[in-house]
Order: sequence, then C-alpha cells, then structure tokens
Amino acid sequence: ESLPTVWLVFGTFLVAFEMAAQLFSLDGKVLFGLLNFQNIWFTSFIFSGIFVTREDVIWPLRVFTYILPFGWGTRSFFWALFHDWGVDGSDGFSGTAPCDPGLPGCFSDAVRGSPDTGFFCPGLPAVECWGDVGPRILDSIGSVYRILTSENTLAADLGYLVAIAAAFKALYLLRLASLLRLRAVPRRPPAALPPLDGPQRQTLLTVNDVVAPPSPLLAAAGRGLRFAFSDCSFAIQVRPAGGGICARKSETRYLLRDVSASVSSGEVLAVMGPSGAGKTTLLRMLALEKGPGARTGHVAFNGKPFTPLLYTRYATFMEQGDSLWAFLTAREQLEYAVRLSRPALRSAERAAAVDELLGALGLESCQHTRAGNALVRGLSGGQRRGGSPGPG
Repeated sequence: ESLPTVWLVFGTFLVAFEMAAQLFSLDGKVLFGLLNFQNIWFTSFIFSGIFVTREDVIWPLRVFTYILPFGWGTRSFFWALFHDWGVDGSDGFSGTAPCDPGLPGCFSDAVRGSPDTGFFCPGLPAVECWGDVGPRILDSIGSVYRILTSENTLAADLGYLVAIAAAFKALYLLRLASLLRLRAVPRRPPAALPPLDGPQRQTLLTVNDVVAPPSPLLAAAGRGLRFAFSDCSFAIQVRPAGGGICARKSETRYLLRDVSASVSSGEVLAVMGPSGAGKTTLLRMLALEKGPGARTGHVAFNGKPFTPLLYTRYATFMEQGDSLWAFLTAREQLEYAVRLSRPALRSAERAAAVDELLGALGLESCQHTRAGNALVRGLSGGQRRGGSPGPG
C-alpha cells in the first residue's frame, strides 16, 4: 500500500537531481559539467544528516543541509517504506519480545512516547535488534542515524524537494538565457587608428568574393539578403617584450585591422590567411561572441546593425570541429536541426527540407548511418565534415 508514496518521494528526489544535471549541462566543458554534478551529489550525500545531524554542522556549511535534496528525500523515503508495517493488526517482524526498560539489553520505547515499555530480540545481538513494527524500527535506527524518525514529515519533505528542483530549474533557465544573449556587438571604430609598425605591417587577411550557383535553399529562405562588415578591428593588451609580469604598462596589439567585406544571397565569401592571421578571431567577432579584447567596426545585415536577435534568426556558426551526435544518423541530425530552426513547418514540409539538405550536402547514400565517434563506427571524416553545416 505504501508503494505509490515511495515512488512519489523517489521520483521527486530524482527530478531534483535531474534539474541540477540540466544546470551543469550548460558548462562549456562536458567533463567539467559532469564533475560538478558529481560534486553536488557527493556534497548532498555528506550533508544529508545520515552521518552528522544538521545541528552539528557549522555555518556556513550547514546551508548545504537545507539546499540539497539528499536529506529531505532519504527521510521520507524510509518513512514511506516502514511507517505502516505491523500497524493496525497487520503482520510485523517476528523475533522480538516485550521487556522492562530497566533491564540490560532492553530497548526503551521512550523515543516513541512510551517510556514504560520496551523490547529485546532473544538470541540476537543488540546491533541486529531494531523492533517488530515499522514505527519502532524507524525510531531504533534513528537513534544511530538521526535523520530517520517515525514522525510523518512527508508533506514538508516533498515541499523542500519541489522547491530545490524549481530553484535548479530557474538557475538553468537564467543561465541558458544568458548564454543565448552572450553576444558582443562591436563598438563604433575611432576616426583614425594609429599606424602599424613592426611585423604588424603585413596584410593579415585576404578577402575574396566568389559567386556560387543559385541554390534552391536560398530561394526558400528569401533572396536579397546582404551581410556586410567594415572597418573591423580587434585589439588586445599585451605586456612589452622583456617587461615580465611586473610591467605596469601594456601595449595595444591588433589581431585584426580595418577588415571590410560583404556577401549577398547566392555568393560565397572566402576569408584566407596564414595560421594565426586572425581568421577565427574575425569569424567569432562577426558571430558576436564575447571574449577578451576590444572590438570595433560596423557589422550590418540588410543595412541594419547586426544584433543578437538577427543572429539567432538568420545566422549559424559552424565550429572547426564536428558537432554531430554520435548515435544519431545523418538524417536524424538534420531532422532535429530543421525542427529547431524552422518549427513552423509541417511534417511533409519538414521532410522535404531534410531531403533537400541531404542532397545539397551529398549525404543521401549514408543518411541512415550513425555519425559515430572514436569508439563507435559511423560516417567517414569527409561525410562528418560535410554534414556539420546542417546541424550548425
């Protein structure tokens, strides 16, 4: 009869940790997110009240006993398991007998409000004798593990678990919103930049416009789109050579200097340069990504300033590394991408868009092959690279 209550407590307990896992899934490094979640679980276990009571934990560490779910879930989980065993005439546990609390080896029921009664277990050592009915067992175990009690705290514990889960979810949504808004619009460039000297005199980047054949995908998205950037510069502060860590003054070094270009629908813009010339820096700057350094310049889309809202609506950024899920097929990768980027499409339209993408990316013959990874065989390196623009 207590099974639904047990599952309710256990399910709420798992939801609280699931919300914590969602929060740490937003960490930029997957391994760090995994380690942080393990730290939360271990901290919750240590400060659950099983080993040390809440009152014995010093401040500010005591706050962990309140804001983490392990203690609240454990107390009600065991209460739901044992509270009704042997009560109201139902069968309890055999092997106990009543005794006088004043006799050696007799456990008193004082903790349950009955100091004149007690029990013992004939033929068993004291450490194996906990009682015959559920409430007596809870109180006996609670004399060692103080978090357990026969008192009904189910409603309060569920309330704490729900509040903790809601707090983790709120932090997840706030963090997600901050990541989605984490875009740095370049500042307006100064009227004149100081002249370059030394090795910075060389041309850092070469920008070429290449006209590509018309694409049916562009026709579906709408023609007449134009992306342009002008006078884009990126500067960082570095210590002068030989100055050491104690140097007070720093000098400005430009990684990008007055870079300008434009591209329209049906065109390909190629950015070329040697290693370290600033190609990735330029792309991240145009993607409005935040980071160290001072950005200046004009970035426009259809003649309007390129804002984070326009970026999320019209642009994607494909990283140098593949961004494919190992256990999804090439078709499934694109289906998820289309669902997220064009949610208004109907099922038939979405399937047609996926078929068109598969044809454009040359993945029709391997559309049902998993992406794979270092341990799971899947798409070849060229197929993975060709499929990356879809999800991106």
